[in-house]
Amino acid sequence: MRRLLTWLLDRSRRILSAHANDPPAGPANQTRRRTLTTLVGVGAAPYILAARNVADAKTALATGPGGANPSANDMAGVDPEQAVAELQADAQRAIAYANVRDFGATGDGHTDDTSALNAAIASGKPLYFPAGRYLFTSLEGLDSEDIRWTGAGSAYTILQCTAGGVALTIGTESGFRNGVRISGFTISGNSRTSIILRTIALSRSCLSDINLCEGSRTTGIAWQMDGCSLNQFSMVMCSLNRQPMASPPREGLRINALTPLGNSSNNTFTNCYFEGGGRRKKKTIAIGVRLTGADQNLFLGGSAEACSVYGLLVSPKCRYNSFLAVGFENLDAMSADVSDAGISTCYSNCYSSHKMVLQGRNCRVIGGYYESIQLHASATGCRIEDVSINAWNTGNGGLLDEGSMTFWSNIYDLDQARHVYPHDTRKRLRARQSPLRWRNDTGSWASVIIQSGKSLTVTYHRGSDNWQGSDRTPETHFIAPGDIIEIDYSGPAPDVSYAPMRGLA
Repeated sequence: MRRLLTWLLDRSRRILSAHANDPPAGPANQTRRRTLTTLVGVGAAPYILAARNVADAKTALATGPGGANPSANDMAGVDPEQAVAELQADAQRAIAYANVRDFGATGDGHTDDTSALNAAIASGKPLYFPAGRYLFTSLEGLDSEDIRWTGAGSAYTILQCTAGGVALTIGTESGFRNGVRISGFTISGNSRTSIILRTIALSRSCLSDINLCEGSRTTGIAWQMDGCSLNQFSMVMCSLNRQPMASPPREGLRINALTPLGNSSNNTFTNCYFEGGGRRKKKTIAIGVRLTGADQNLFLGGSAEACSVYGLLVSPKCRYNSFLAVGFENLDAMSADVSDAGISTCYSNCYSSHKMVLQGRNCRVIGGYYESIQLHASATGCRIEDVSINAWNTGNGGLLDEGSMTFWSNIYDLDQARHVYPHDTRKRLRARQSPLRWRNDTGSWASVIIQSGKSLTVTYHRGSDNWQGSDRTPETHFIAPGDIIEIDYSGPAPDVSYAPMRGLA
């Protein structure tokens, strides 16, 4: 029987823990007791939990429900007071959310609830915010671990900051804070708000169903994340598609590093949205997502779209971030859907309606459909595979590769309805005098075509080695990266051109 009771205690703790986020306001005590009994389950002595006091519990342990417990003789030595106390303590912890209205908060949209909300926070209890609009100027004490807030849903529970500056800060620069659980809120700033939500050094925490709105149109940021790691974020959004704003912030999400903790890393964003109203609207979001100090973060679904300047902007200090099935639809953006100067960013089955600009190292674009993909001169070692281009019929689509060591594979042009090879335009090598020498500094193999010429001698050089090539014309010569081709001639200069062979690096 001791084993049964031990199992019961463990099972109840685990099941109740899974329901720890259930809103507390609502069921009466008797209903809660029935719910608790149901959670433990049939065959696990639920009547112990349903006991109204220790005396009833002793009777239940001795006789069982209805006065017949066939296992009563096996319970010798079990202290019913301790067993019931532990189970009831677990139950109390599971339903211990405090209603902020019990601390005097009104949520009527007119009363300043700052004092009441700070009193609720100071209690150290998990907090439940019923539907309403709670006005405040500053909330304090949000730098501890295991903060747990539950609202009635982002469409119903609104926290509105009436002061300027940062509306809500969670965490502290002094070190990581674990176990924060916040869900079901709209957090609103105003035209003087610099940051609507700032999370600092959060770790192993969860935010879900969070809507962010109203900030400074010139400098405001909806959500600034500094030095956060190992977190789960779901349905966190700043979206004019969902909610019109009088003063939308300039940026949606900015992910920063924090000294000495380093880059924000290993966070997962699921269906998070940062959506403006497009460049043609006076009130919109300029930059959807900006990564300045971010490593190994994963974005699943969601979008950074309808922004006026960039959908996504990635700095050179960001590494190994991944985007899976994310939408970058910023057709009217002044600059680009995506501008990525990071290291080893991976885009898988995403889409872009304007242009994707890659400037970093070892970026990968796998699958998905795009209007234009452009690799600037600083891009190196990038891979573009299994994508469709010219998907939005703007007339400005296609491919541009000015980078080095690019690998292209299986590119489908929707305008031409065929697969294409993104070969660079051939460039002419002008011979001023014999011999013509050209070093392959393209970063990939190159094809050199000699169209015409007489009495030619072609020599390849690699370091101190050299060997003879064909002297026929026309002839195509394939030159490895770093090798030199030397063409001796007499008479008119030969017609020579070259082109990098992307995908053969």
